[in-house]
Amino acid sequence: MLFAFFLQSYVVFPIEELLRIDQNTDIVSFVYIPHGIKIALICAYGLSAVPAIFAGMIAINVFSAGSLQIDAMMIPGAIVGTLCVALPLIFHNLSSRKSIFSAPMFDGESNRNNLWLFLSFAFAASVLNSLGQSAINGFSPNVLPWMFLLGDLVGTIVVFVALILVARPAIINFIRKKSSLW
Repeated sequence: MLFAFFLQSYVVFPIEELLRIDQNTDIVSFVYIPHGIKIALICAYGLSAVPAIFAGMIAINVFSAGSLQIDAMMIPGAIVGTLCVALPLIFHNLSSRKSIFSAPMFDGESNRNNLWLFLSFAFAASVLNSLGQSAINGFSPNVLPWMFLLGDLVGTIVVFVALILVARPAIINFIRKKSSLW
């Protein structure tokens, strides 16, 4: 998650600052990659990823602040950033009658709908994150929550495509090597 944040901070944000003219470039991005990493973690590892996501959110908030001190708004921001991905998982697992700690991507069932599952988690988490972050930071509901929503969704799609292009071939090769040993 920290690698995604540094990629966001040192590649995506500088490009956006050159291309955008609004005043919100330091707050919100049209492509927010760390949100996609949170979705990937929660889908792959279930609720066991929550401590790592929360720690990553705290680290991102500390690095974003420019000083290594935790202020009063970092903890609520990290809580919202973590709950926004945990709540859709909990509701998914309860509605599917699975263990609350189950990871939906690797639950032993057919994974033909991984794209839709990933995107539905992304949308639900993005809505919760944009509303929650806007509420705790007192942002105007006119524009900024929609910008959070868009950035989270686009960032999640970028992460999913990257995982499909990079991780899937590696996993398939690993499985093929394992099966050839038997």
